[in-house]
Amino acid sequence: RGGGEDGVAGGGLANGGGGAAGDALQEARSLLEGAILTRRRLMGETHPEVSLGMAQLATVLRAQGDLGAASDLLERATEQLDASRFAAEAQAGEGAKVTARLGALLAGALNSLGLLRKQQGRFAEAQSLYTRASSLYDTCTSTSSPDAVVCRHNLAELALAAGDETRARAIQLDIVRRVEAGTERSAAD
Repeated sequence: RGGGEDGVAGGGLANGGGGAAGDALQEARSLLEGAILTRRRLMGETHPEVSLGMAQLATVLRAQGDLGAASDLLERATEQLDASRFAAEAQAGEGAKVTARLGALLAGALNSLGLLRKQQGRFAEAQSLYTRASSLYDTCTSTSSPDAVVCRHNLAELALAAGDETRARAIQLDIVRRVEAGTERSAAD
């Protein structure tokens, strides 16, 4: 997994591009790798903040074209977040806020992994990941939260790419309904 000596990511810049964009991605990568190592040292390998950093680094790696390393990091991050969420749910003292935050972090990592699987042409896996992420967002955040909406939009895009315009339209209408309902609730508060 990971590939680098520190287990964070594969070595070298896979496809960082040139110019300012490539430099910015490389700088982001270096900063995130350092943050992950620091979090591991201070919090432990399986702490959710380590997993969050891994998911963020995977986004940079995907932008650089290093899909293999991005995939490895996202798979590890989702496994760790899933285990952390399960452990928090099992402990009554953890409380709903911790469980909801871990669920939202897991949903974000699953959504990112879905994006990667779509980019790799693995559409069935992408759909499964988006569906699971959407369900977690619905459980752990508002159904009209920006992250939940983006995840549902990704599902609609995937349906369009598969030629299922009816399903895509149904998802899009559901998004509008959710956002309108969330806006009405906010106005009432």
